[in-house]
This record gives sequence, structure tokens and C-alpha cells, in this order.
Amino acid sequence: MTATPIEMLEAYVRAFETLRSDDVVPFYLLPCTFIRPDGVWVVSDHETAVVLVNHLIEHALSQGYRRTAISKVAARSLAPTLTELTGIFDRFDAQDALIDRFGFTYVLREVSGQWKIAVAIAHDPPTQAVPVF
Repeated sequence: MTATPIEMLEAYVRAFETLRSDDVVPFYLLPCTFIRPDGVWVVSDHETAVVLVNHLIEHALSQGYRRTAISKVAARSLAPTLTELTGIFDRFDAQDALIDRFGFTYVLREVSGQWKIAVAIAHDPPTQAVPVF
């Protein structure tokens, strides 16, 4: 896969653009947790990951999806083999019109020199964090 968390993120987005679940699923560290405003899913095996990714691809295609741009990425090391990435995904159609924008937060774990997604959270685009104390 890739040497750094940012390289993994870029490769993951390019893999999703192929619209092939077989290209996307290797980026997940199974079991993997997916969190969205409408639910939480723990994906424990390859077959379930393929079903989930195919669902995500079908949803994107129903919007006319063509490509994704990544912006406002921030990385935070949590431990030598754990990193948190946050940012914004902008999705575009074949005419390069914006069809979707959402925030992401991924917790990545390095296993055998490969960064993989252990937790994937889709959410509203991030705003400035405000310390609570």
C-alpha cells in the first residue's frame, strides 16, 4: 500500500474512483468500524466489507459521481502506529459539478508497514475546534 498516512488517503480516494470494491476493501483493517450520522457498522470480514463498499459505490453513482477532491486535511499522531486524519471530501460528477461535500475522520493503524483504516467516520464538514476546558 503506502508509506505515510497522507499517501494512504490519496491512494484510497483514487481506489474509490475506480468504482471497484476490490480496489477499495484492502484499505480497511478488519474488523473496521464505520460511523455516520445515520448509524454505526462494525465490519468484521472481507465479504461484509465488499457489500458495504458496493453500497457506497452505488450511492455515489446514483448522484452521478466521477471524482473526489480532498481538502483541509489535518493529521495527528496518536501513537507510533496510530494516526488520525480529518478533512473534507468534495465529490464531483462528470460535468465537474459539486454533488456532495462531507467531512471525514479516519483512525489509521500501521500494520506490517502498511497504513489502513480502522475507524471511518463521515460527518458534517469540520469547523474550528473549540476547547471545552
